[in-house]
Amino acid sequence: MIKDTAFISGRRRDVSATIRKIAAAAGVSPATVSRVLNNYPYIKPKVRSLVISTARRMHYTLFTGCIALIIPDHANFSGYLGLILAALRKEAYQRRYAVEIVSECDVQRIGMHLFDGGIAVLYRTGLEKQWGKEQALPLVCINSAGYRNDGVLRISSDNMQGITLALDYLKHRGHRNIIFLGDCPDSARHRGYRRALRRHGIPYRSD
Repeated sequence: MIKDTAFISGRRRDVSATIRKIAAAAGVSPATVSRVLNNYPYIKPKVRSLVISTARRMHYTLFTGCIALIIPDHANFSGYLGLILAALRKEAYQRRYAVEIVSECDVQRIGMHLFDGGIAVLYRTGLEKQWGKEQALPLVCINSAGYRNDGVLRISSDNMQGITLALDYLKHRGHRNIIFLGDCPDSARHRGYRRALRRHGIPYRSD
């Protein structure tokens, strides 16, 4: 069970009083709230979701040390996504966070569990538009749109820097005939490619 008092950000907080307020707002007993917040397993999903959503709306802070990592349905863990996931899990471990992988189709179930926040590694936009309406958790979207006012932040790759570093590496390995395959000529990657060629004195060929 949750202790009667706790220290949050250096301030003493009466947890039992807070639990009673959450219970009153959710229309359940304080014992039920306590069981939910302690991850007691035998709680009906609807009750668990109700208590957690109510607690979050009331800004109840419970540090669970767990982050929901949202990935595409039928994700392929090789290549880019695998590298991203490995880096995220390593960083989370160093900061004493556990990571639970959640498929995009199961996002609505996040409200039934205790998480400190979410990180979305998706290839399309859309989740960020619904997140603020359905979840009371911070969300970080990697390489997709974000709405800061709704607690959804965005981290995007620097495409120009990435292609520049790739070309620098190839030039360092002695290559000079370096072709670019990909986006349209006005893309950030293509601009980075042309800029890096100029910096290394390699002529640009449009053909």
